[in-house]
Amino acid sequence: MFSLTHIRQQFILIIFCAVWCVNASGQNIITILEKGQTYASTGRDIVWVDDNNRSLSFATIANPTYKMDTLLRSSASAIKNRWTKFTIVNKAGTDQEYFIQLPKTGLISAWIKADNGNWQQQNAGSLLPLNARQLKSNTNGIVVQLLKQQPTQVILYLQSIYSIYQQREVVLQLQTVSDFERHDSKRLLWQGIFLGTILVMGLYNLILFFAVKDISYLYFVLSLIGIGLYFSFYYGIGMEYLWPDAPLWDTYAFMLIVPFNGLTRILFTKTYLHTSKLLPRTNIFLNVLAIICGGFIVMGLTIYVFAIDLLKPMVSVIGILGTC
Repeated sequence: MFSLTHIRQQFILIIFCAVWCVNASGQNIITILEKGQTYASTGRDIVWVDDNNRSLSFATIANPTYKMDTLLRSSASAIKNRWTKFTIVNKAGTDQEYFIQLPKTGLISAWIKADNGNWQQQNAGSLLPLNARQLKSNTNGIVVQLLKQQPTQVILYLQSIYSIYQQREVVLQLQTVSDFERHDSKRLLWQGIFLGTILVMGLYNLILFFAVKDISYLYFVLSLIGIGLYFSFYYGIGMEYLWPDAPLWDTYAFMLIVPFNGLTRILFTKTYLHTSKLLPRTNIFLNVLAIICGGFIVMGLTIYVFAIDLLKPMVSVIGILGTC
């Protein structure tokens, strides 16, 4: 007869083998247990496969016999392309429409397996015009319909295209579409109030400029425009309302907006304080800063026109310039 200790050991061994087999299957599984439940990956609980040499395809990843853990992972720090596949199990007892949010990426191709076995494709990404995205938002992601008590398989292919969109780790966030839209509406409300205030201040100072003919008011108006453009770019209002059909401009916009904003602030300071007469040394310093800002504007315009990918190094340089 088997002893209790032996039976316990055999039971532990069976559990260990079962867990190992699940992990070895290379399946990423996300379980939704409650209605409206949110989920956020840590960047490591979903297996991503690096594909910088473009050796993989949708057919390869979609093959049921192909295991994610058998794919070779690149050690490169600059990951341009990557794949993943995972299954979402909806155990909430009701059908739910979910938004899978992804970090800013150049292009996103997604395939969702329908209940009839066919794959449905969606496209997203920061380099797509707004109307070409599944959800008309500056936020990158896809919409998935989750049927109750049914597994839904998803395949994602991320292409950075430009260096600014390269990520070491990718974090997924799942929330219902209604929750996302509610939070997004709050964002638009507060940003709309802020930009409306900027607009009123700009119009008021523009009237003062025409009334008193003081050039410093005009520079102040231009600096307000620069601030408004920067926050419109940063919070996605620009892409959603100002330039929805110009995703490339949205990618490069900071390279022109930040130095433009710096230049207008410098010109306002020079004219308002009359530094050329009252503060000659400070005026020389401001002239140097103005030349630097003008140089970055010319450089940014050239890089944008010819689509030169110097975005990642320029983020740090222009960021420092923006603090001056």
